[in-house]
Amino acid sequence: MRFILILIILSVQVWSCSSVKNSPTSDINLPLYSKGILPYSTGSFPLSDSSNFGMAKLYKGNNSSGSGAFISDNGLFLTNYSSILDLISTGNDPDFIQKGFTASSINNEIQLQGVSLLIEIEQTDVTDEVQKEITELSPNNEIYRSIQEQKNRILNERRGNRTDLFLEIKDIYSVNRQILSVYQIVRDVRLVFAPSVSLISLKSEELVSKLANEFVILRAYEADNQPKPFEPEFHFSLSEFDSENNEELISLGFPGKTYRLETSRAIEFYHTKLNPYIISFFDIYLNKEDSLADSNDSYAFRSASNRYSVSQNLSFFETAQHVISKHNVLSIKKTDEDQLLQKIKSDTTLPPLYDDLFSKVDQAYDIADQTADILYSTNYFNTLSSLDNLATLYRNYLDNRGNSDSNDDLINQTVASHSQMLQQINTDAELSMLKEFILIFKSIPEEQQPLMIYDLFTGTGSENIKRQSSDYVDNELASSFLLDSEKGLQVLTNDTIFEDPLFSLLEEIAFSFETAQQNFLRHYAYLFPAQQILTRVKMDSDVSKVNTPDSDSFLSYNIGSLSQKTSTHSDYFYTTNDFSGKAPGTAIINQNGYLVGMVGEEINSSILGNYIYSEENSYLKALKTSSILNEIKSSMDKESYIIKELSTQN
Repeated sequence: MRFILILIILSVQVWSCSSVKNSPTSDINLPLYSKGILPYSTGSFPLSDSSNFGMAKLYKGNNSSGSGAFISDNGLFLTNYSSILDLISTGNDPDFIQKGFTASSINNEIQLQGVSLLIEIEQTDVTDEVQKEITELSPNNEIYRSIQEQKNRILNERRGNRTDLFLEIKDIYSVNRQILSVYQIVRDVRLVFAPSVSLISLKSEELVSKLANEFVILRAYEADNQPKPFEPEFHFSLSEFDSENNEELISLGFPGKTYRLETSRAIEFYHTKLNPYIISFFDIYLNKEDSLADSNDSYAFRSASNRYSVSQNLSFFETAQHVISKHNVLSIKKTDEDQLLQKIKSDTTLPPLYDDLFSKVDQAYDIADQTADILYSTNYFNTLSSLDNLATLYRNYLDNRGNSDSNDDLINQTVASHSQMLQQINTDAELSMLKEFILIFKSIPEEQQPLMIYDLFTGTGSENIKRQSSDYVDNELASSFLLDSEKGLQVLTNDTIFEDPLFSLLEEIAFSFETAQQNFLRHYAYLFPAQQILTRVKMDSDVSKVNTPDSDSFLSYNIGSLSQKTSTHSDYFYTTNDFSGKAPGTAIINQNGYLVGMVGEEINSSILGNYIYSEENSYLKALKTSSILNEIKSSMDKESYIIKELSTQN
């Protein structure tokens, strides 16, 4: 999928060991902005010095897919089922998943191609180094350049000649702080156990519910000529007992960024501009995908991972829209901002320009409003529609035909690729989806509509637009060369590509996106410096709870206990730990260091914690390790090598 990528400050990542030792310190001595979700490098990590090595990120290619915990000294690794769903639904038949998988011996564990584990072995706050050449008067372009140069220098010096490390520097607190993380890479990961799951007949939203708290067991291996199980420096033992009400529980994982430091104007923008388009387009896409899955079991199986991912994101944004309204998030943030503004105005030590920070933020979002509708609608169309992929194939032909030694060869290559792409999509379903997309384009403000949409449907009443757009697709667009590779050969031979209305419409949509994106970049020129200074003031302020800290997928922890939502008769429990929103694979550890639960991927009202801190609504739902052990034992013979291995660890 191609989502918008507009980055002002890039987090540099390098694939390529020393460890940080944590001495206990009092939370009271930490800066205000560091209380709550804590990087383990703060020096107050509540477990043993090496227990941070018990967690790892699961990577597929260069993208994080979740996290999990080592549960044996021979590399057994517990993680969410969904993190490898696409891998076990590719190249296998449905029976493989429906019957589940249990390796009969260590030699029969299945290698997962392209999967790595990243173990964070070092974490350092490098803010002073990164920002050492920046002053209050530094212009934005100088800030960007200097930060990037310093990040590259630090990463290159730390990496040296090592090729077995992954390094990254993440910006947090609106680029006011920088965290260096160094990971050890384990490149050989194999499937050991997967429970029985039925995927074929499930709708997308049912997949999310079904897989939310399923788990798998993997094993990490040393990468050498004769692979042997990886021996982690630390592993967690699985607890067979449930946690007690007053017991201290530690959440340990890789939580992502939240919106807590965003202004009320930013949240209003997401609520009214961005989220509605995400919901509309994802809903249309999933209706198409579920319809195809209903009519073809094989497609249902192959598409399960993609449908799960999109449906989970849809659920997230639908829930976010609900909680923003229900909990008056905009009003709460506005009250906090008014208090902060009063504090700024009363502090004579602050520069006068600080008084104008919220006006700068408003100005930035005024710019964003000018093209937001067309930007987001065209972006998600290009992301979800296979028609745009077909058009891109012919755009590439037009770009390269003057540079090719043989235009005939280029034509043949294009047509061959076209034919292959058509075999992988259902054109009728794509056209049905296009009809819905046209309705969305027509609903945005007229001054932002793609010109073809504006020209074709100007003056069409809301009661007629659905019928008229449907007729236009059926009568004009359905005969496009993009839907017939033989016609594609004809238009290339006759040079009549632009006479095709569907290709012209897709070109118009692509042009509209590129134009809107250029305007949207101006938004960041105003927003970034104002947001950075506002966050800096919040970091040094005691106004309300706007300072509750953030993370950005580096190893962090939080202290909590059982929530009142927990039922003693359930396989799940709830904690008051503050990893809000989505933190799949997070470990819940009791005060004795035992793993008592693993966080799944269910979307729930803790999403409120993405926007404002609320002790009542910031919680995690975790699958009990006692339930995990029970399922393992019920699925295997008691003499299984897996059960024996786990038994020696607990």
